[in-house]
Amino acid sequence: MTFHVYPDPQTAPRTVAPSATEAISINQLTGTAVPAGSYTKMMFIRVAANGGGTTPTLFLKAGNGAPVEAKSLPTGVLRGPDPTADYVGDVRLLGDANNVQRLRMGFIDVDAVESWELRVRNNGVAAIQVTAVAAESEAETAQPWISVGGGLLAYHALVNETVPQRLTVANKGTGPLNFTAPGPTLPSGFTITSTLPLSIPPTGSAQLEITFTSPASPPPPLGASSASALLTADPADTTAGTSPEHNQQVTLSTTTQRLEVVLLLDDSGSMAWDALGQDPANKAGSRWGELTSAVNQFLDMLAHFGEKRGRFGIARFPAADELNPATFDIVPMTDIPGAMSAAQNAVAAITPAGGTPMGDGFDRVLSPATSYFGTDQLSRAVDRRWLILLSDGAHNSGTHNPIEFIGSPGTAPPGTSLADLKVHLFAVAYGIDGHSDVDHVLMKTLATGSLGGGKVRNVDEEGTTAAELAVALRDALKAGLTPTAAPRDPRGAYPGQGEVRHEALLTQYDGKVAFVISWNTSEAGRLSLALLTPAGEEVSADFTPPGVEMRLGDRSHMYLVDRDFLRGRHGTWTLTVTGNGPEDYVYDVLTETSLRLSIELDRPTYYAGEPITVSARLTAAGGPVLGASVTLGIDSPATALANWLATVQIPQDSLNRAAELLSGKDVTPVLVKQYGARLAQLPYPGGRFTNDVPMTDVDGTGVYQATLAGNTVPGNYAFTVTALGLSDGGAFRREGAAQTTVLVRPNPEFSHVEVQYGRRGKAMVTLIPRDEYGNVLLVDPQTATWLEPLGHGDFGELDSNLDGTYTCPASFDPDVVDGIEVGFQFGEDAVVAPSRFPLPEQLTFPDQVVSFTPGRVIDKERVPRVDDVLGSVIHKGRATALALGAGGSVTVGFKGQVVLAGDGGPDITVFVRRDGDLRAYRLEALDEGRGTWMTVGESIGITQPFSLSSTGLAATPALRVTDLSGRARGADDRLLRDPGVNVRGLGVARTDGTRG
Repeated sequence: MTFHVYPDPQTAPRTVAPSATEAISINQLTGTAVPAGSYTKMMFIRVAANGGGTTPTLFLKAGNGAPVEAKSLPTGVLRGPDPTADYVGDVRLLGDANNVQRLRMGFIDVDAVESWELRVRNNGVAAIQVTAVAAESEAETAQPWISVGGGLLAYHALVNETVPQRLTVANKGTGPLNFTAPGPTLPSGFTITSTLPLSIPPTGSAQLEITFTSPASPPPPLGASSASALLTADPADTTAGTSPEHNQQVTLSTTTQRLEVVLLLDDSGSMAWDALGQDPANKAGSRWGELTSAVNQFLDMLAHFGEKRGRFGIARFPAADELNPATFDIVPMTDIPGAMSAAQNAVAAITPAGGTPMGDGFDRVLSPATSYFGTDQLSRAVDRRWLILLSDGAHNSGTHNPIEFIGSPGTAPPGTSLADLKVHLFAVAYGIDGHSDVDHVLMKTLATGSLGGGKVRNVDEEGTTAAELAVALRDALKAGLTPTAAPRDPRGAYPGQGEVRHEALLTQYDGKVAFVISWNTSEAGRLSLALLTPAGEEVSADFTPPGVEMRLGDRSHMYLVDRDFLRGRHGTWTLTVTGNGPEDYVYDVLTETSLRLSIELDRPTYYAGEPITVSARLTAAGGPVLGASVTLGIDSPATALANWLATVQIPQDSLNRAAELLSGKDVTPVLVKQYGARLAQLPYPGGRFTNDVPMTDVDGTGVYQATLAGNTVPGNYAFTVTALGLSDGGAFRREGAAQTTVLVRPNPEFSHVEVQYGRRGKAMVTLIPRDEYGNVLLVDPQTATWLEPLGHGDFGELDSNLDGTYTCPASFDPDVVDGIEVGFQFGEDAVVAPSRFPLPEQLTFPDQVVSFTPGRVIDKERVPRVDDVLGSVIHKGRATALALGAGGSVTVGFKGQVVLAGDGGPDITVFVRRDGDLRAYRLEALDEGRGTWMTVGESIGITQPFSLSSTGLAATPALRVTDLSGRARGADDRLLRDPGVNVRGLGVARTDGTRG
């Protein structure tokens, strides 16, 4: 019994391109003819074509003869040109299933030995892979060709977890492949969970599921192990080797991890307010009350999905007693239990008070002496470490700055940052725009500086903050903390009577399940959830069968279903919601599953104007899921809070009243300004845009993508992904979410620096960062230390003016330098390169007003003092300035003098007095020869140096300043006392007295 497998060597099938023909040399093997006596002997060949779908044409060539197309009737084959003397015999084609064809080559001469060539012509539009077997008998031509691709299954498991993975086993041979068992047996911890035997026809493939049950602790030193196993085929594949396309060896790689979960909760005084910043009727209505409800739900689910899989702890900031650091601790690190009542009671017992020392909270849970996270090598190298931070405010007190715990742009020394400690940060920013001073930029920056770029969730929708906070914490479970996914995660509305029904589809891939509804009003039983299994069984508060646990909270109703109860109950479950009154809610289904939807953004940080690409990877037991219908829901801001806050003009009495009402409370100046705006009935307009776009799997890898372009508005962007499709477990639905905060990166062309000189050797420097879309940068300089002056001089502490500008004092030695040279940097980039700002003492000021054209709405009863624009600004009071009015202009000159252009540096400085906001203006120089005005430059409304040489003029007799702001009324809609830009004076570097 003899056969030979081709191509030889048998490392990979022969690829035949569309419309191409490939030749394979065949060694002659002959046996008894079929039917008996029809020929003296016969050679049998079987050919398999993998892929393509179109049957190829086969040719057989003997010696120097012409290739002969094999057909269903015997066709003569010649070894040479003589049709009689060179006649060898006949070839006949017989068809098999699965794109397999058989050839019978009958010989007329029992002693004939020829050289043979099999030719394959691809008639399709896609490439095919060809294998062939020549043998002494037809039965022997049916041989398997096993291929397990790369043959690698990589398992990432928590301790005490069961993880299935699937391997695609392909049969590219000419005969069936039957897989009965691995040989030798699988390594410890692995079992085959596919039904055996596994039968794969020629050119077919099948999924082989191998399940890993992880140990109770990660193996040292790195929690990893590796083993291999051979898949035994029947009949045996005698030519299988180790090449990627012809092998039967499976490599099993495992990484076993423990959970380390730390909740770091903001219990500052502002958490005692309600979501709108008011005093609530009771503690349950406070932000801390909403947090308590959300944490209760999270802890119940952590116990359900994480019991015996690691450790958890809860800390807070500020500590209850600032003299006792142990009072940072709510629950010191401990094993994750099956019940969380003790931890839940400890959180509920806290009464918020004090400031927001966020950095001190980080120090408590990360400092080596008090670290909640394991400090041994195995823990750092292996464990799944998550720090879940929840805060409603900005860092405003304490010893440590939170940026001490991230690398650049933070200040963490090497080896001490969140990323270096292998800790993911899941930051939950609680705060409705206009009612909270939560620092979204800081929260995003901290998350980005953690392992893998972290995650951010923003709880900012009025009226649903309690439910949304619960959803945000559940998202931490779905984001990779535990192996959970959500078949459903939408919102609902109970109308106040009757019932509302929803459906959730659970598949064969799913194990433990949690069904939950969350609502906003603190009232136990306000809503009630009941379940109907696919078998028609009811689960309710009145009947909870074994294998199902119920949890009732003041804002939630939950069922926790174990794996054994779900077995045999896969399919469509019905969730029925009833209640005692109208209520919006969120219903959620979390399942421990191997059918997963993983959502990733293409970068950790985005700035306004940059596209955002969202990727959704669908996998079933580790393999890609193709052909799904995947949709991306986009929720983006219509306006930017920072832009509004920077430009809104709030009456001073409203600001004073806000400061009085918030005095002594846990607030920042940003919140005081927002509160003042509300008192003045100037609410933040807000607004959101929503739309859905399809996601496409361009590469056929199960990764679906969509890109959002034109994101010029900074703020919080939320994405939801819904995937519908079919897999081996039947129909499925998966949903997931991601969020990011689009930040502002100052653009050099649109950013400015202003210098206002004071007494000798002193000045105030103002930084004005802007991007090309007009967005302001509104950050806390105490935590955003990457924004700082750059240049020569001694610069003091930078303060925010709450309008997108930042001011710091500066000092210099006027005997050494003739003015400050200053710019500013953002991170490691110089946004505005340092340039010199001339000292007023070195400038000449105009002595005549050539003309004054007052702008609109100049108070007729108040005569402008046009001479206020003349003379040096050194001895003028700060209030002395000429208000041009909306669109007004003033032209000044020098008696008997012309202004001379310099060598390209600043030679004209326009000094302005800011009247509450920035009012743009234009500076022009008169081209006396042509009688036209040339634009020297434009300003956003600051004291600014200009260069006359930019106009091409060597000299000019007059300069004109024109208001471009058009500002005539204030935030209260009343006429401004000093409308338009207010000009204090113009100073020039050089004049010449050649004019008469």
